[in-house]
Amino acid sequence: MPEIYFEYYKNTKISEFKSFKPNFKFYVQHNLFKKSSEKYMIYFYDFDWKKDSVIKNDLNDYGIDKIQENISNTQISILNGEILPKKKRFDPEDTENITYGAFNIVNIDENSIKIYNDIFSMIPLYYYADNDIFIFSTKMKPIIERLKSLSKTLTEDNVGKYLSASCGYFIGDYTFFKEIKYLKQGIKITIDLKSNEISFSRYYTYNYTKKYKKESMNEEKFAELFDIFDDSQKTLLSNYSKNTGLMISGGLDSRYILAKMDKLNIKPFLLNMGHENSAETKLAIKIANLSNNTNNLTINELTEDNIIKNAEEYYKINEGFENFECDYLLDFKDWAVNNNVRYLYNGYFGDCLLGGTLYARRNFDIRSIFDQIVFLKDLIGEINTKEDCINLILKNLGISKEKALKEQYEDFKEIDLRKIVEKEIDLIMNEIKYENYLDVYLHFQFLTRAHRHVLNGCLATRSFSEFIHPFFAYRMFETALKVDDSLKTQHHMYKKYLIDRFPKYARINKSGWGVDCYKSAKVCKFGEYYEAFKNKMINLANNKLEKPLIKMDTYYDATYWYYDSEEFRKFLKYDLQNGFMNKHIEYIEKYYNIKYK
Repeated sequence: MPEIYFEYYKNTKISEFKSFKPNFKFYVQHNLFKKSSEKYMIYFYDFDWKKDSVIKNDLNDYGIDKIQENISNTQISILNGEILPKKKRFDPEDTENITYGAFNIVNIDENSIKIYNDIFSMIPLYYYADNDIFIFSTKMKPIIERLKSLSKTLTEDNVGKYLSASCGYFIGDYTFFKEIKYLKQGIKITIDLKSNEISFSRYYTYNYTKKYKKESMNEEKFAELFDIFDDSQKTLLSNYSKNTGLMISGGLDSRYILAKMDKLNIKPFLLNMGHENSAETKLAIKIANLSNNTNNLTINELTEDNIIKNAEEYYKINEGFENFECDYLLDFKDWAVNNNVRYLYNGYFGDCLLGGTLYARRNFDIRSIFDQIVFLKDLIGEINTKEDCINLILKNLGISKEKALKEQYEDFKEIDLRKIVEKEIDLIMNEIKYENYLDVYLHFQFLTRAHRHVLNGCLATRSFSEFIHPFFAYRMFETALKVDDSLKTQHHMYKKYLIDRFPKYARINKSGWGVDCYKSAKVCKFGEYYEAFKNKMINLANNKLEKPLIKMDTYYDATYWYYDSEEFRKFLKYDLQNGFMNKHIEYIEKYYNIKYK
């Protein structure tokens, strides 16, 4: 995985500090760029096939127009990740003219150092600052090792430890240590080389102001909306059209990406991770056939071995910011290397951006079932106040586990999760343009479930290929935010988009999600609700019997994969109810040399 480590000496010189080299682990060949001066030191490792990650001195050698004032003095530009157009690495604040960005950028001139992350913080950065030294890195561990070598104080953060144990992902800028912070999305760090002043500023603001309202939508408006989506994706996919791979399940998101690739005559290598004869596998085969790409499809059936053998290694990649239930992604390295997949596409969170996933509520009492299936009620009508927003977020963060966790761990007794969430909601309300509290709730979901939870799992694939996430192309994402929520719930807009632009892909049915896009919203909702209810019952039955009596028709089924395996039972120390979380905490304690007390 490409990595950056940087340190800046605020009131001292490099000669006054012990020498230091970060210890990163790599899974494929990388090139190293190192630069040091009296004031700073930087290590940057990138894939060996990337040729323009570091640009030095003469920008004309790289086809860059030097007339632009904002790049005229740049001496070094470092790009970790991808940005389109490429020249926008010198001006990532110009988001209106950027097609796609998943990056950390460092631009150095004679007066300053400017550091940027993208508007989603898709590639994490962590930082430390005191009166002597400023450090940032794509991993926390090198920062910790450096601080220990300098005898700096590090304090375990019980809030971070609590969030990891409770819901498995973090909010705000929390990490496992109070002195080390996570860099939020859309931030520019400026280091003045003359005054030593370091400043943080937000260069991007999310805008939820609704442009496409339900009452004014007609076919012309839908066509305008879908043209924006199409143009955004065409530019992105055309720029990353060679040496491509796609993780495909047959759901709406990966299906849409393959449909778009099909239109552009891009033939990616396809990877499916379903069980033999599972719905995911059958659908992947159907969709591969539709795109005349069957020969490029690989089905990687998962077993308990995928989890056991990769678990500890996985924590060296995501550092405990995602539990190890996604560690099977490391097994895809050989597939990627053997097929020379340099750009690996992933459709994660597309249904949350264009569809109705973030609006869904699944309560299994009789009244809720009736409301959701017959009247299609969802969260749109339920988040009307700040208190509604906070209560639902607390539920998502595992507030129901609070009492048990506080009884189990002395560290957590003083944690007030409600106050922590209230603080984060206040910050969000100051950072974005929103129309109602539903927008605030959705923004929290994007920042946490998308970019702190799911993405940290996807980062494992960046160990061997650059990842590309089409649904976070800037124009597509920003436009989708401005669509009336009532158009997105029940996947109404998403299905119409597929029917209008990719009709043959819209007809494929997937059990339980109702994603044959021609079915009515009630039929689809019943299928979705039935699938969730069925899986809940299967889990209860299998957990009670402690064996995979009933198979779930999905790749994400720890019950089915592992409970028959004595090796896996031993791995979880025969605690099938709490074993995953206990193991997660055990790995965190070992990786950071900390203790949950």
